[in-house]
Amino acid sequence: MTERALPPPRSPWRDLWQDFTRHRGALLGAIVFTLITLAVFLGPFIWPIDAGFIDPRIRNQGPSWAHPFGTDQLGRDTLARVLSGGRISITVGLTAMALSLGLGTLIGVLAGVIRWLDGPLMRLTDLFLSLPLLPLLLVMVMLFREALSATFGPEAGIFLLIVAAIGLTSWMATARVVRAEVLALKERDFILAARSIGTPNAALVTRHILPNVLSPILVSATLGIANAIITESALSFLGLGFPPDFPTWGRLLNDATIYISDYPERVIWPGVAISLTVLSVNYMGDGLRDALDPRGRR
Repeated sequence: MTERALPPPRSPWRDLWQDFTRHRGALLGAIVFTLITLAVFLGPFIWPIDAGFIDPRIRNQGPSWAHPFGTDQLGRDTLARVLSGGRISITVGLTAMALSLGLGTLIGVLAGVIRWLDGPLMRLTDLFLSLPLLPLLLVMVMLFREALSATFGPEAGIFLLIVAAIGLTSWMATARVVRAEVLALKERDFILAARSIGTPNAALVTRHILPNVLSPILVSATLGIANAIITESALSFLGLGFPPDFPTWGRLLNDATIYISDYPERVIWPGVAISLTVLSVNYMGDGLRDALDPRGRR
């Protein structure tokens, strides 16, 4: 009697993808975020009008075939400025998220693995959590804006400042979640077995702990993108972000508030872009959380 061949083991990434696609909101959010990202980064090829080109003859025009989103008070094409601003806002969100995620993961792992560092690092986390976020960001921008602009230029300097300010003030939630996961993993049998054979802490973290805390890190990453985009838009709306000739979605909102009674569509376009991007990322985070939770799988 011949033995029946066993089926190949299922890939965990395939299971994750199947669970993610079953979440309709997450799948729709991923499609919308992908379309927005492709639109803003391929903007010069999709809509070749220069975002900074000024034509006073066509200023304050409404939507038309030549200018689907209309023009602003200087005759600049609003669609081109929305696409250009999206590149900046999404790039800031992704970069600040990466900084926040890396810092939070590092502090969470150190606090969970090294016992004598747990207390000081968690008190530092509590200290940052107790600070008012928006006033702290405003102080950081006011203190370092001129120095960084003089060193790296107005655009690169403000970009580094905004990314650092957002990343250094939003790592705390990731650190607490990662620390909790690491403390739970330390009591698992496979971690105790690895310790019993003399596995050093560095190998223990990279081979056993980090792969098993990947799920909360991925969820934190999606939420971090949305938080960074909203924070950058708020700073730009307050006039403390990028220079006026360097459009972001928040800056476009700031410029449009003066003309909101006469040209309300100028507020609608960047506002809808921010809302759709943040909403799609949040739905993606919900889908990842459900897909990575083994208790929620059928």
